Amino acid sequence: MLKRFFLWFLIFFAIFFFMQSFSKNEIKPEERPNNIYITTGKDKFKYSEFVTVTIHNGRDQEVIIPNECPEEPLDVFIRDKSRWIQLNSTSKDIACEEEVIVLEPGAEYTISYAPWNYDLFKEAGEYKLELIIPAKDIQEEDLVFTADVFFEIKGRGIFSTIWNEGIYRPIYNLLILFTSIIPGYLFGLAIILLTLLIRLALLIPNQKALRSQREMQKIQPELDAIKRKYAGNQEVIAKKTMELWKQHKVSPMGSCLPMLIQLPILIALFYVARNGLNPYNTHILYDGLRTFDMNLINTNFFWLDLAQIDRYILPVVVGLLQFFQMKLVSAGIKKNKPVKDEKKGEKKKGMGDAMQNMNTIMTYFMPVMIALMTASFPSGVGVYWGFSTLFGVGQQIVVNREKKNKKQDKSPKALIKEDDVKV
Repeated sequence: MLKRFFLWFLIFFAIFFFMQSFSKNEIKPEERPNNIYITTGKDKFKYSEFVTVTIHNGRDQEVIIPNECPEEPLDVFIRDKSRWIQLNSTSKDIACEEEVIVLEPGAEYTISYAPWNYDLFKEAGEYKLELIIPAKDIQEEDLVFTADVFFEIKGRGIFSTIWNEGIYRPIYNLLILFTSIIPGYLFGLAIILLTLLIRLALLIPNQKALRSQREMQKIQPELDAIKRKYAGNQEVIAKKTMELWKQHKVSPMGSCLPMLIQLPILIALFYVARNGLNPYNTHILYDGLRTFDMNLINTNFFWLDLAQIDRYILPVVVGLLQFFQMKLVSAGIKKNKPVKDEKKGEKKKGMGDAMQNMNTIMTYFMPVMIALMTASFPSGVGVYWGFSTLFGVGQQIVVNREKKNKKQDKSPKALIKEDDVKV
């Protein structure tokens, strides 16, 4: 049941972000005012999330908006009880090219506050952006036009703080560290190094989980026999099942640990690849890395841009690797024979058959699900999952060979040879 829960969690996770990648917050045509107005796309932003605003010209004439770069584009205010306090910030790392912003009738202009975000919006609270256009720039006499928009910056809760400081920030800094020491600053190689580091750190737990998973499949017929023999007595079934697990040194929970650890890493890598490589994110870096120029990061990896989504080749490659791994899991496992019903003289299916059917479905369904997930996320996530799966394939081959060697050692021929040697 626990495995099934995590499976559905992964499905929900994939579908959610797949839908999110296509969704856009836009104002409906009937809601567009016939004037100059500002939108932010949403009313609430997470802490450290880049605020983006769009200026719309709903008038039938050209509008000229002053550009105060390298200072923040619009006037920014934060609410302090009953009054608004104006905030100011100047970015030293931005190139200012446009002296003014010219908006044609019906046009719009989007501005990212990334260069000023950390200085202006580092506190939780209610904010206001205000645009002031002098009369001469809208071709009307004795008029100063003002447009504003309100939004909220949400503070970090305890779980958000634990996530950021305990998982996301360490992984982010580790990736940037690897990137900074790799020739050419290749982000793809940094992801591979991170994958190898994590897989090596989890080598022993993963190996135990794979052995446990394989052994669980083999003892399924014995579990079915227990359920048939003690049908209706759940207490005895549970006791005998625990004894069988203890005898074979297996546990259903054992194979869930690697998945538990992989999930937060995948989510963290998703956010790093999606918007973590922005050069204005240096405040997330630890002190020793803040001198690294984030503009040097090379996100190209073979045909991929790791910060973008590849909906075709990479999902197929990752899906095939996942399929191969799933086939290896059940390789060499004998199928359960139907149990004969003595009363009716018929052959009936046991729980082992249901388990086999589930394994068969998983063998084909899981790769499709992983492929869809890869087609929904930035390619960096797919590269991590692909190389992690490739490493897992190697581990599974080792486990399969271990079991095969044990069988050969216990064969009659091998036992005869051992007796001969002892004599």
